[in-house]
Amino acid sequence: MMVRRTALYMVGDVISKISPFIIIPLLTRLFSPEEYAVYANYLLGINILCIFINGWSIAYLYPSFYKSKTRFKLVSSISIYVSFIAIALSLFLLVFSWSISSPVIELWSLVFFSGAAVSINTVYTTILQIKGDAVKFSYFNVGKSIFQLLLVYMYISLTAEPTVIGVVYVYFVTSIFFMLFALFKLYRDKLLSFFVRRIFKDAFGYGVPLIPNMALGYVKTTMDRVVLLYAFGASIIGVYSASFQLFSVIILFSSSLIKGVTPELLSGIKNCNVQKVRKITLFYIVSVICVGVGVGGGMYFWGDLFLGKSFGNLKPYSFLSLSIALGAIGSIFTSYYQIYEKTKLLMSITIATTLLHILSLFFGAKLFEVNGFIFFHIMSSLISAFILYVKGFRYVV
Repeated sequence: MMVRRTALYMVGDVISKISPFIIIPLLTRLFSPEEYAVYANYLLGINILCIFINGWSIAYLYPSFYKSKTRFKLVSSISIYVSFIAIALSLFLLVFSWSISSPVIELWSLVFFSGAAVSINTVYTTILQIKGDAVKFSYFNVGKSIFQLLLVYMYISLTAEPTVIGVVYVYFVTSIFFMLFALFKLYRDKLLSFFVRRIFKDAFGYGVPLIPNMALGYVKTTMDRVVLLYAFGASIIGVYSASFQLFSVIILFSSSLIKGVTPELLSGIKNCNVQKVRKITLFYIVSVICVGVGVGGGMYFWGDLFLGKSFGNLKPYSFLSLSIALGAIGSIFTSYYQIYEKTKLLMSITIATTLLHILSLFFGAKLFEVNGFIFFHIMSSLISAFILYVKGFRYVV
């Protein structure tokens, strides 16, 4: 039963995440690099805004579910009301941008609105995930992705001169439609309740310390590029970026898998079912290691085929897949800190290990060049996962 549910979660999550990238070959042929950058920045902006709009309150849904149904409903409402405020602000900015004809403000207001709409969708899908309704979770994500792709294709096919801002507006319309659908389902399930100040403070105090951990991936990849730029110059950034695109397969797989196993894992931790927690954790770790070794091995032997010989010798960079896999393994250990509401401790660990990561990369790159950068990248991920395990997760296994 758990394997089937996990598979359904993964199908829904993977399709949802890769759908914006499926149309990349089509868009790169239609638009210039500068125009395509607008689309890429739009997607990046949505992902980042989702963390800050209500990612902190959505995270509080997990522990509140195990406390009481009333608290769970109130936290759900808070997540939605915060998104409503963001939507109202974005609509004001959008109208303002039209009145002064400002493309920049128009784009950012669309990013803001879409981020808020996606946040409401995330509330709905997170609730489905917590309740173990993998079928509805998968249907919603797959349906949204297919609908989105069809609308984009229709817009490009039926418009004489399609523009990149037109593609953004297609995503904007889609986000409105599925936001309304999610709100209807939440209202029907009686999950839109009153705003309670005390619950808001609890959710805020719990969730805000999680923001560094949520943004960790963006911070680390950015600092990786900064260190490489400082140590070796701009030419190596392209090699790292291309390698990281291949390694995103590991990130995509692990994030989808962890969504699938989280309901059962948290239930096992809360009910002190050690055997269940061990079984799920071992299944997750072995799966991530297999994918990490597979992707790294593929790049080691066939990297030239994937990326072209113009990138030079890619074999050393293939070992970065181990670092990505170790980082993914560390993410499952954070479940202990979330379910027992030790998010401030998690924030301290995240900040400390991130600083260690940056300093060790700088040290390795300056003293031992590329091989040193890669070695210390792996070691910092290993140390981070080890600390997360020792400071908390070991108590439940």
